[in-house]
Amino acid sequence: MDEMVTSLICPISQSLLYDPVIAPDGHTYSRGELEAWAKSRHIETRKPIHLTRCPLNDLVTVGDLKKLLPNRLAAEMVEYAVRAFPEHELVKEWQESKRVRDALKAESFWSEGRVAEAAELGHAEATEVMRKRKMVADSAEIVQQARAVFAANRDDPMYRKLLRQAVSLESQDALRMLAKAYDDGLGGERRQDRALHCYRRLAGPSV
Repeated sequence: MDEMVTSLICPISQSLLYDPVIAPDGHTYSRGELEAWAKSRHIETRKPIHLTRCPLNDLVTVGDLKKLLPNRLAAEMVEYAVRAFPEHELVKEWQESKRVRDALKAESFWSEGRVAEAAELGHAEATEVMRKRKMVADSAEIVQQARAVFAANRDDPMYRKLLRQAVSLESQDALRMLAKAYDDGLGGERRQDRALHCYRRLAGPSV
C-alpha cells in the first residue's frame, strides 16, 4: 500500500499528485505545484527561462506551462489510490486539499457566471440556480404535453393531471391553465373553489 501511494507523490510538494503533467525532464508533477515553483523564481509570462536544473528548461516561457501534457495514467492511479486507501495519511491530506481547491474553484466559476461548473463542484447558490432551471425546463415540457393532450381530447382528465404536475414545479403558466380547467370543468369535474384557489395563488399572497 505505502509503495503504491508514495510512488504517486509530486517531487515538489511531496504530496499526492493533483492534475499531474509530464515536464520536459520526463518527471511527473502536479500542474499547480510546477507553476508555483516556476513563478516563485520570478519567471514572468514572457521572460525566457534560464534556470539551472530546471525541469522546464526546454520550455520558452511560463505561458508554455499551460501546454504541458496531462499524465492520464498517473491521474487514474491517484484516483484508484484515493478509493482503495482512504485511511492513508497522504490520501486524507489529498482529500482535504481537494475540498479546499474545489471550493475556491467553485467560487471563481460562480463569480465568472459559470453556474453549471460551479454547481458541479458543490457551490450552494449555483446548485440552487441549477435546480430552479431544471424545474422550469421540466414544467415547460409537462405544459407542452398537457397542451398536446388537450388538442387531442379536451375532456381527457390527463390534461388536468399534467397541469398539476407542472404546478408542483412552480409553473405559473400551468397554474393559469389549471385554474381555467377547473373553471370550465374540463375532465368531467367543475370545481370553482379550486379555480379560485389557483387564481389567488397567481395574484399573490395579498389577495
